[in-house]
Amino acid sequence: MSKIGHYIAMIVTIGILADLMTTTFELARVDKGLNTSLRTTAQLVSIEQAVNQKNAALAGVLRTTKQMSSQIATLEQAAAATRRNIVSIDQLNADTLKLNTEQQAISTNSAQALGKVIGGLTSLEKATASLGQSVSALDKVIQQDRANLDALKADTDTMNRKTPGV
Repeated sequence: MSKIGHYIAMIVTIGILADLMTTTFELARVDKGLNTSLRTTAQLVSIEQAVNQKNAALAGVLRTTKQMSSQIATLEQAAAATRRNIVSIDQLNADTLKLNTEQQAISTNSAQALGKVIGGLTSLEKATASLGQSVSALDKVIQQDRANLDALKADTDTMNRKTPGV
């Protein structure tokens, strides 16, 4: 019986070795799957960081657009003042033309006409100075808009950079 027992022990040992080989093969597949999953998770973390960075850039875009929105009122006021000055200058030009026509027709009242011309020219000078101030205010707003647009472009460029791993 000792030979039969020896054969049975060998068969059992071969069976155990075959089972261990199958288990080792399956464990190798699981290890490969875990390594793939780990690499994918690392890529997802990298992508998440890039998305968070781009979301932070959105806050800059929002701040810039809010600032630009608040400056629209200033721009509208300056534009309204410019329109008023243009209307005033137009009226003063019409008055000056009328005065010039009257001066030509009525030579006896030339002193009065000259007084009106001087008054009109003085008003014209004031309106022109006011227009200059309005244009200066518009220039400041335009410069601020230019700076805001540059900031908006920088924020947009940050957002448009390619996200790694995608």
